[in-house]
Amino acid sequence: MGLLDSKSTETTTAPTFYTNYLTDLASQGKTAVANAQFQDANANQLAAFRNVGANVGNYLPGLTTAGTTTGLASGLNMATAANPYLGTPGVGASAQDYLKAGATGANEIVDNYMSPYMTNVMDSIRNANQQNIQQNLAPGLTAASVGAGQYGSQRGANALAMGISNADIGAAKEQS
Repeated sequence: MGLLDSKSTETTTAPTFYTNYLTDLASQGKTAVANAQFQDANANQLAAFRNVGANVGNYLPGLTTAGTTTGLASGLNMATAANPYLGTPGVGASAQDYLKAGATGANEIVDNYMSPYMTNVMDSIRNANQQNIQQNLAPGLTAASVGAGQYGSQRGANALAMGISNADIGAAKEQS
């Protein structure tokens, strides 16, 4: 072998401590499998096994009844069936008043029932939101962008639009 020739040997084996550990682990598993015993089912488990077999299909009569009821209801026109009980006694009336009044239409009942809610709740939330935007949010955001040297800039406009959008989203959540 010359000065420029080289020879190397590579061995790919695991360290002894690791192979001993794996061998010991495998023998413990083998011993556990050999010594495993099945524990018989107790009286409650045996009773449950018997009951499962005896009750197969008990749901079918209820399922059949549900299908029949659904089939009968599918041919029913709800608007026609409810119409004799619907009416429009006036704004602020209770649902019972509408039912007693007789026959105009469900759309009028909903309109009359919702009208005070729309005026007193929904419009109030919208008005409060607009007032907050005009008196607090818009001036504050504009002042912040002017103070940062962004007067008339796209960044200032985007900040204002984002603030108004977030306020409108919050008001929409309150309304819903």
